[in-house]
Amino acid sequence: MKKFVLLFLITAVSLSVFSQEDFDEEDRKGNFIFEPYIGITNAAATIFEQENKNDYSNLIYTNKSMPVELGFKMEYMLTYNIGIGIDYNYEQAGFSLEDTMNNSITTYSQTKTRYLGRFYYHPIQREKFDMYLGAGLGITNISRVNPQNEPDELNSVFFPIRFLDKITDPFAGRIFVGFRAVFTKNIGAFGEFGIGSGSVLNLGISARF
Repeated sequence: MKKFVLLFLITAVSLSVFSQEDFDEEDRKGNFIFEPYIGITNAAATIFEQENKNDYSNLIYTNKSMPVELGFKMEYMLTYNIGIGIDYNYEQAGFSLEDTMNNSITTYSQTKTRYLGRFYYHPIQREKFDMYLGAGLGITNISRVNPQNEPDELNSVFFPIRFLDKITDPFAGRIFVGFRAVFTKNIGAFGEFGIGSGSVLNLGISARF
């Protein structure tokens, strides 16, 4: 994973250096950008696995989570380098703990659906490369199955994250930086690193109209 992230950053910087021709302002202002994506990793799945780790000696742990998160973003360019947009992402995570001695199974699952408004600033825009950064704020809808079996955040190495998530619920927030590679006039790909609601790394297709 670390090698992949390093390779992505090197590629992004290289595209920025070698793609020297800027778009005119008219080419950016008024554009809509649509971006379906996957989020890596499923943060909740990672947290639950760690929180149940101490029970592995007596119980059989089974991960019931989606391997990635799913999302969709849209941006509207107000000016050459300022944009606003929306972000929708979906996360499902869960597990089962089987106690073979007592012939019992404990299960828990949750789904999170997040809706965020986003502000974008584009410090670098080349013909084949676009770098952006910004922040988002919104709400999270969460549903739980067997909520009584949710792991106790007090026993988690992720306690600060879980505690912050609890006290800010149902609000969602994210700070991000992203890179777009443009293949044709309308189609490209993007990668985004972020902290907050959603995955650390989002990868997807970028369509501009």
